[in-house]
Amino acid sequence: MADFVRVLRNIVIAVAVIVAICGSVLILAPRIRELRDRDMHSKQLMSKIDSKQQEIKEIRAKQQRLHADPSFVERVARENRRIRPSEVVFTYEPEQ
Repeated sequence: MADFVRVLRNIVIAVAVIVAICGSVLILAPRIRELRDRDMHSKQLMSKIDSKQQEIKEIRAKQQRLHADPSFVERVARENRRIRPSEVVFTYEPEQ
């Protein structure tokens, strides 16, 4: 009879351990997935930040050139169809 009680007790302990493991997996699985998603989102945001910082550097370099390089100012003005007060502009329609 003592052997039966010992075996039954071991079975109950084993079942309790299995239930505890299954319960913790069911509780922790969504948390782990959420952490993984947040980590991926964080990496995406860091990539966007790096991209924007590079864009800021390029804009600041262009801004510096606008202040320091008159030929660059001239080129940018011409690209935006700006003219000097004494100039006359002729525009041609492309032939079709």
